Amino acid sequence: MTDGKLDREALLTYIFSRCDDNNSGSLTMKEYAQLNPTMDDEAVFKHLTEIFRRMDVDNNERVSIKEWKDYNLKEGESSSDDEFYNYASYWLQLARSRNITDKE
Repeated sequence: MTDGKLDREALLTYIFSRCDDNNSGSLTMKEYAQLNPTMDDEAVFKHLTEIFRRMDVDNNERVSIKEWKDYNLKEGESSSDDEFYNYASYWLQLARSRNITDKE
């Protein structure tokens, strides 16, 4: 937090770095999907795929840090800092506990 305000970009950058397993500078669907503990659920996976497609504005099947931040900052515009932080904290917890499967 800076001046009592959450630095959302810095938080998103940190989460992204925890998910970019192969340090490619982008997230694959496999890396992104691991942020969901129920990725075995077909309906949830379908939803995640749709979000991934919305983030991937250049349609290269990878989400860059810019695409990640732009999407999540826009989606979180109406959230309070506390709500945004709680959501991001949950993502961090998932990022730390997931199985790393994308080491291309």
